[in-house]
Amino acid sequence: MLDASSLASIARNIFEATKVYNYLCERGITEEEFELRLHTMFMHDSMGREKILRKFGFTYHDDNIQVNSITSTYAQEILE
Repeated sequence: MLDASSLASIARNIFEATKVYNYLCERGITEEEFELRLHTMFMHDSMGREKILRKFGFTYHDDNIQVNSITSTYAQEILE
C-alpha cells in the first residue's frame, strides 16, 4: 500500500531522473559539451557527498572522504 509520502518520494525520483536525462542527452550538443556536463555533474555530486560525510564526523583520513576527494580532484582537473 502506498501512502502520500511514498508517492511524493516516487514522484520526486522520477522528476530528478528526467532532469538528469534531459541535461545529459539534449539533442544537438557536441561531444565536448556532453563531456563538460558529465564531469560537472560528477564534481557537484562528489563535493556534495564530501560535505555530508564531513557533517557526520568523517575526517580526511577516512577512506570515504579520500575517494570523494580523488573523484572531485579528477573532475576539477578535467574541467580546467
